[in-house]
Amino acid sequence: MNPESLKSLPLLSDMSPSQRQSLFEQLEYRRIERGRRLVSEGSEAEGLVLVQSGRVRFEADCEPHALIEEGPITLGRYALIRAGQRECTAFAETPCEIWRLSRTAYRRLFEDCPEVACRLLEALLAESAALSQEMIESFGPEVRV
Repeated sequence: MNPESLKSLPLLSDMSPSQRQSLFEQLEYRRIERGRRLVSEGSEAEGLVLVQSGRVRFEADCEPHALIEEGPITLGRYALIRAGQRECTAFAETPCEIWRLSRTAYRRLFEDCPEVACRLLEALLAESAALSQEMIESFGPEVRV
């Protein structure tokens, strides 16, 4: 894998090649086999997970139905900036290619390349705002997000 492979992730597509290179140096790439767990409900959310390709099944103890999403998707948007627990378990429904950015690596990125760290945070916030808007449109104005 190389920094240009990150361009296929919508979250990172607007970054310049040099910004993607700086971020790439902090990311950990993994290929997850079908049926393997990506994250576990209740475990510490230690960072961001970017699913580049593959299908992911989400399950939560409080929800009787599983949700399946196709990559590219983002898991743990807020885990870079605050400690907390994972709210669901994610399994690879098909083989998945993922990138992990730990909170420690994000802090290193923030120290070494603050403009890249800020650009990533802006993209995560924009993605969260878009998801909030989708919820409002889906469920009506009585939804509070």
